[in-house]
Amino acid sequence: MLYPYIRILRASTACLIFSHNPIEVVAATELASIFVPCLNTKTVTKNIGILLAIMYLPKFASALVPKLFDMSETEMKCELFGLSFLFITLLLQY
Repeated sequence: MLYPYIRILRASTACLIFSHNPIEVVAATELASIFVPCLNTKTVTKNIGILLAIMYLPKFASALVPKLFDMSETEMKCELFGLSFLFITLLLQY
């Protein structure tokens, strides 16, 4: 439930940093939110395992697909706090 707030704060913080092209910045943050988690080795091995399970058991794909996008609530709260702190800091500088 916190993920939409994280996405909004990411986009607005990036727009404050790079204010000359806001649409391109929002598109870049959305692309980064898709591809950057692929760099984490823990999530890569988990995702490969889930994809292999989907290949061998396609009947259970509907139960396995949400696990690909699973993010713990603690990680979401930490990211939300960090982004809000950065957003407020940048907002006060303007």
